Amino acid sequence: MELFEDDDEGYLQWVETNPEGFVLNSERHPSARYLLLHRAICGTICTRKRTNYTTTGYIKVCASNKKELEAWAMPETGGRFTAYHLCNP
Repeated sequence: MELFEDDDEGYLQWVETNPEGFVLNSERHPSARYLLLHRAICGTICTRKRTNYTTTGYIKVCASNKKELEAWAMPETGGRFTAYHLCNP
C-alpha cells in the first residue's frame, strides 16, 4: 500500500504500473465523510491530461487489493469507503 500526497508524478507512475490495483481518493485530512474507491484504470483519476491529483485538497491511497485499503480506512477515519459507480471497483 502506498499513500501519495504532493506527488502527482509518483501517483501516476503507480497507476500505470498497477492497472489491476485500487485507489482510495480521500481528502487531505482523511475522514469517513469522503472516501471513494476507484479502480486504478478509472479515467476520472488517472489521465495525464489533468493535474493536482495529490497536490491540492486530496490524497491517494493505492493498493493491489481492496482489503489493504479497508485495513487502512477504518483506523484512519473510523469509517468505510464507498465504491465509485462509474468504474465499479
